Amino acid sequence: MTKISLNQIQKLFFIFLPFSFVIGNFIFNLNVILIDLFFLILVIKNEDYSRSLFKLMSKKNINLFIFIILLLVTNIFFSDNVFYSIKGFFGIIKNLILIFALAFFLRDTKNFNIFLKIYTFLISFLILDLIIQYYNGKDIFGYEWFVDNNNRLSGFFNDEYVAGSYLSKNIFFIFLNIGIFFNKKLENILKLFYLLIVIIILFFIGERAPIIITIFTSFIYLFLNCNGLKQKFTFLLIFSLIIFTSVYVISKNFPNKNILLKTQEQFKIINIGDVSEVFKKTNDSIYFDLFKTSIEIYKNNKIIGSGLRTFRNSCHKVNIVKEVGVIQGVCSTHPHNFYLEILSELGIILFIIFVALHLFVLLKVFFSINENKSFLLPVFVFGIVLFFPFQTTGSYFSSWNSFFYVVFYSLTLTHFIKKTKNRVSRM
Repeated sequence: MTKISLNQIQKLFFIFLPFSFVIGNFIFNLNVILIDLFFLILVIKNEDYSRSLFKLMSKKNINLFIFIILLLVTNIFFSDNVFYSIKGFFGIIKNLILIFALAFFLRDTKNFNIFLKIYTFLISFLILDLIIQYYNGKDIFGYEWFVDNNNRLSGFFNDEYVAGSYLSKNIFFIFLNIGIFFNKKLENILKLFYLLIVIIILFFIGERAPIIITIFTSFIYLFLNCNGLKQKFTFLLIFSLIIFTSVYVISKNFPNKNILLKTQEQFKIINIGDVSEVFKKTNDSIYFDLFKTSIEIYKNNKIIGSGLRTFRNSCHKVNIVKEVGVIQGVCSTHPHNFYLEILSELGIILFIIFVALHLFVLLKVFFSINENKSFLLPVFVFGIVLFFPFQTTGSYFSSWNSFFYVVFYSLTLTHFIKKTKNRVSRM
């Protein structure tokens, strides 16, 4: 098999990647494994791949990688469930290879544009599908809107209520497409319009966390994207007025979409203006119980953690304090905050490394924004969406959630691969 045919086959798998992600975990994981295998073959057989990969591998990076692997192996050895931890370990290796494979694929401008157009199509199609589901009770594929599930829309995700998370995490991808416009004023207006459409859709989806994080990161994006104080003030003012007006109109005309009322009902808060009651009821919620459980797990395994992906096992072994007294830890597959997940399952050493690496990459992207603003600014805000600590999240190690982090790191790596290549070509 020639190198050209290998590249062509791998390209087909990459084109299918965003679709497989939507279809389901089995197809998605199978696709990722095939991409990883083809990438490893190309690294061995293709001199360009091996040379480019070697340039990225400094002695410091290799030593850090070996140290992290040793810590993970130790974590597995003392795990509360070795099977889950080994499975999680191979998942990390799979995603690590995918980061490099995707970055090498996206370094080609044609490949990047194809990948971006597919993502833009899927996001736009999901928005249309959600609108149809809201008005017809069924989406394009016949999936029903179950109003008894907190009035949440799912679109083509069917019984998986992740449409809000998918949109909030991918919202800035379309900005990479909008960046082709030469008229800066038109570009900013289109971006503002798109943000408003997505935020309104999120209100109708009915997911609180994606709404909050999207509005927050939209302000950051508009502030950094606009040039000059006058333009920043104008766009932020317009955005704020439209958002507040939209929230008011939606809340008045669609009471079941009022996130304040939904929050009040969910946490059984009688007087929303009573700060002490709000704090007390929130602290007594299932999410805070999960947070407290993860902290107690950490206290019992401070250095190396309870074991990768073992929250579901370790939660039974701890107690938490509630108003009614001391009860057994609350269980789930994960604690719904990936910082607490990593702290409890991997321990303080890997937690510090994790936070330091993510902070380093985010700051590296931020201070490089002016090198390619139309590309790096959406990537930077995408990183904030992913790594903002004060939000409920899915598991960092699940196939679905981890793919967003893979894409972020791949996009970041793509920029620096191109930067290194351009520097070498000018020498």
